[in-house]
Amino acid sequence: MKFNDLINILKEKNLLVNYNVVNDDIYNDVYYDSTKVKGKGILICKGLKFNKQYLLDAIEKGITAYISEVDYNIPMNTIIVKNILDVMAIVSKAIYDDSSKDLTLIGVTGTKGKTTTVDFVHNILDVNTQNKNAYWTTIDHYDGEKNDSSHNTTPEIVDIYQLIKNAKKNNVPYFVLEVSSQASKLKRIETLDFSIGIFTNVSYDHISPLEHASFEEYLDCKVNFLKKCKTVFLYRNSEYYEYIRKALDDKEIYTFGDTLNCDYMFSDIETVDDGICFKVKNGKDIKDYKISMKGSFNVINATAAIAVANHLHIPYADICEGLLKTWVIGRMNIYESKKCTVIVDYAHNKISAEALLKSLLSDYPNKNIKLVFGCPGDRGINRRKDIGELAGKYASYIYITSEDPQSKRAEDICEEI
Repeated sequence: MKFNDLINILKEKNLLVNYNVVNDDIYNDVYYDSTKVKGKGILICKGLKFNKQYLLDAIEKGITAYISEVDYNIPMNTIIVKNILDVMAIVSKAIYDDSSKDLTLIGVTGTKGKTTTVDFVHNILDVNTQNKNAYWTTIDHYDGEKNDSSHNTTPEIVDIYQLIKNAKKNNVPYFVLEVSSQASKLKRIETLDFSIGIFTNVSYDHISPLEHASFEEYLDCKVNFLKKCKTVFLYRNSEYYEYIRKALDDKEIYTFGDTLNCDYMFSDIETVDDGICFKVKNGKDIKDYKISMKGSFNVINATAAIAVANHLHIPYADICEGLLKTWVIGRMNIYESKKCTVIVDYAHNKISAEALLKSLLSDYPNKNIKLVFGCPGDRGINRRKDIGELAGKYASYIYITSEDPQSKRAEDICEEI
């Protein structure tokens, strides 16, 4: 896109403060990290710790324009704006998104269950389309060209649009991704058009100086994402269901859960040697399903995926095959030995840890649960109390250790737990 075209777009959005045009270059790349610059492009100057040296480093690597809330008085293509986060989303869409090609976006939000639900959904879609669809989870992602590990629950908006560009270029029909509350708050999804949004649950979490000031803000960030979706699937058992539903009164809404008033009601959960069997009722239709993951709480995530698949008119056989193909790293991964059973699970907050521990008590009656865990240093401060109490309630032995202490001492975190 030409530089003057970007200026005109930002003028229309009333985000422009000032600008300088040295030449009307065409730009195909956007960067927000000076260490990742690979040549000519535009640098978005964002972040509380951004300083002029980062811009100078990017110029040495080849960028010929920058967008910022601060004028660094460098004689080059420059755009000064009111809100850099708003602008980053708009510029990324303008440069990367090919509107002539279709891509169905599906987003999953919730305190827990996002990764597993994304994997259930994209595996069903893969079976149905006979194509590997794009996805992003906390663990890994695929964009139509390559698999790679992930570092955020939801990437920056620039990265999302780069993924969308690759997916469209490779004629991938669907892109399923986790949507965190932080992504909503920091406008990482601001210009995206979601066809479907899934809400798994919500509980008191991510409340800290680095995340959300209050639970109300945390919850509303999730609601604001759902408002961007054409069709929404809500977990009916959530205690905040009525609040969320009222906020989405103009949306097409379907519900899932284990109560009779759900559009998709799961029941008859049975743990077997190689997974879990259950039923799902939709109207008068009742079908049997099976997943290869242990942990009865995973039935909730599977039912959400079944509901979405039905909405997309995917055949029953494809849904069943996609469910069975789903196995998530760090989610109820079971290792058996003659001495004991070891289970690895990424449960890290109150709602996920309690669901895990209740499931273990049910699946392994009369067994001692030995729990190894830790809590982070600068985020989710409330987890120290919550998971500590759950450990005391459900486990026979407790081993507290380090888990990303960040700026805090691991010993102090363990002592507080």
